[in-house]
Amino acid sequence: SHQAPWWFHAGLPNQHRDPRDVWAADIRSAALGIALNEAEHRPMVLERFPDLIDRFEFWQVDDIPLVPPGVALPQIEEKVRALIARLSAPFAGTPSG
Repeated sequence: SHQAPWWFHAGLPNQHRDPRDVWAADIRSAALGIALNEAEHRPMVLERFPDLIDRFEFWQVDDIPLVPPGVALPQIEEKVRALIARLSAPFAGTPSG
């Protein structure tokens, strides 16, 4: 049987879009930027937005054709779930009430 991908259940769109350019205003308006491939994206961010590098979290998920979608997508899912758990956790040192 065919199982729907995790992003379908998460309510994320199941559509392809071409990459688009990122502008400083985009980064400043976001709480966090995720760069999927640190080796590829860190140099670009440092070149274009050196003063905004601290707003990014860099992951290491290789692009197609280096790895097939069946390898990359589970890695992304794991990292997204970990990020959601981390962002959903109460802050350390905050009194519970």
